[in-house]
Amino acid sequence: MTKIDEKQWTMRSHTKAKHDVLREYTGLWYTILGQSAHQKLVFIDGFAGRGEYIKGEEGSPVIAINAIADARKKLSEKLSPPRLAALSDVTFLFIEKDETLAAHLRAKALPPLMGKLREGDSPSVTTGTFGEEMTDILNSIAGTGRRLAPAFVMIDPFGYSGYPLSLVARILFNRSSEVYITFMGSFINRFATENPKLITETFGTSEWKDLLDVDEDSSVKPESRARLVALYEKQLRAVGAKHVLRFDVYRTARDYIYSLFFATNNLKGCSAMKEAMWKTAPGGDFRFIGKNANQFSMSDKMVDYSQLTDDLIAEFGCNNWVSIEDAEAFMASDRTGFLMSHLRDKSLIPKEREQSLDVYRPRGVRKSAFPPNKGVRFRFLDEPLQSSLI
Repeated sequence: MTKIDEKQWTMRSHTKAKHDVLREYTGLWYTILGQSAHQKLVFIDGFAGRGEYIKGEEGSPVIAINAIADARKKLSEKLSPPRLAALSDVTFLFIEKDETLAAHLRAKALPPLMGKLREGDSPSVTTGTFGEEMTDILNSIAGTGRRLAPAFVMIDPFGYSGYPLSLVARILFNRSSEVYITFMGSFINRFATENPKLITETFGTSEWKDLLDVDEDSSVKPESRARLVALYEKQLRAVGAKHVLRFDVYRTARDYIYSLFFATNNLKGCSAMKEAMWKTAPGGDFRFIGKNANQFSMSDKMVDYSQLTDDLIAEFGCNNWVSIEDAEAFMASDRTGFLMSHLRDKSLIPKEREQSLDVYRPRGVRKSAFPPNKGVRFRFLDEPLQSSLI
């Protein structure tokens, strides 16, 4: 049996950040989709590991089960018995190529959680590679006229191999499927000379070769890394992802480790993932910096919300009427880092008070209210209104 790499399975602050995002989002994912008409949801962890770290901290399989169980518990407090009974079951598929790690997950980490699952849930651990197992799943439904059930697929490798862009594209072809990918941007130079073919498969293009530039110590230069990360985002969009979010993880303020990519075709999913990222790194910076950099998180007071208004004006312009529904769709998307909940309190209401926002409200809609489906429109103004009447 393979000896456990204790260094690899010691929890670090940057790993915790990645898992905090996972925990927050998985609960929101189930809350959104579990109440819809879908009879089954699928959670796939492509590099599942052993399920726990050396000191007992939760690994991603345990986090996913607990997050979904917690989401169901919260739903049970507000749903009627018939609606609660109609909640979606979940198929959990944990894929791990190392038999020692898979055996620990199967025999030690998962059994204590079985009491938290519903009768219709089906957790399983498969020993194999993500590429082979995921390809088999997709091949099994190809040509049947069916698509993969709504799935959240976590791709968290130690390196660059095993998740070619062609496979990610096949996952995203299923319109209700999403991917959460750890992109090891700081380690690409290690694999560039060993097996450049694998990196080309990951990017889906050989363009990365023209972008890779390393320092004398063989580390990727920051400007080169930024171009490589941008290339991967571009490639995710090219294979069909409508919304792509990126969360950068640093050990210290200057010690970048990796980027987390989330790709989805669902506007609600994009909005929910932004909420998860904000909770992990408040301020909308979409960046986590370790405690040893003394920048573990940002106070909400430090956020420059004026940027939100700038984002809205860049999207819709000045002196153009905008429906509240279109503004909310923009807030949910990846075109701004701010959240839906910021739209009214952090931009529209303050701007209306400053008389730099003109608002049309039908009769019966109170001032400072922007309810949907009520015909409310607004426009930012080049110059504040001269009258106190808006």
